[in-house]
Amino acid sequence: MNLPEVLQVFRRRWWILLGGFLVTALVAWFWAARPPTVYRATEVFAVQPPQTPDIRNQLAVLRPSVATFSAGVAQRLSSPSGKEDLRRAGVTGTYVLTPRNSGTRQTPEYLISSVQVTATEADEASALRSLATVTAAFTRELGQLQDASNIAAGERITITMLAAPDAVKLPNSRVRALGGSLLLGGGLSLAAAMWADEFLLRRRRRAFSPEPVDA
Repeated sequence: MNLPEVLQVFRRRWWILLGGFLVTALVAWFWAARPPTVYRATEVFAVQPPQTPDIRNQLAVLRPSVATFSAGVAQRLSSPSGKEDLRRAGVTGTYVLTPRNSGTRQTPEYLISSVQVTATEADEASALRSLATVTAAFTRELGQLQDASNIAAGERITITMLAAPDAVKLPNSRVRALGGSLLLGGGLSLAAAMWADEFLLRRRRRAFSPEPVDA
């Protein structure tokens, strides 16, 4: 389909384009031009192996195991079942657990295995509350896995806060939100006009096509 044919389609289905552009304008005015306020809370905690000379905790025999172990807990909480559990616990926004460690390819000692947790909510109090809920869930999962291995209290992997919880307001870009809404709405309106034109023309051809005559 060349450009003149596309323009003819738009002329025939101008009413679809008009309706789509009106809906796009309303969405842009009432939503994109007034983006919601969003807060993101962040904290970082270290995942520490047992502080004993003779480590009997098989989950923490080597420091890389501690990093791998904490990454497994983070992955469990990021899974669909983990997200559902946290939703029931009151986390309504989004959250991310990012395992980190101090090792590199040259010196992979993994001296400090840590996890950064972020929670995004509509207000500061909710963001901090969700952050605390996610951290509590991580601690609980950590304990349950060690309970299953019958790890003694003094030989357990623990967490220690490295960066206290803090919430900041995320910047809003009205221009970017308006531009994205107009671009998406305009594209969908053009696609809807072309699809409707093809559908209506096909139905019209079937309605006016002669029925086959039996010999």
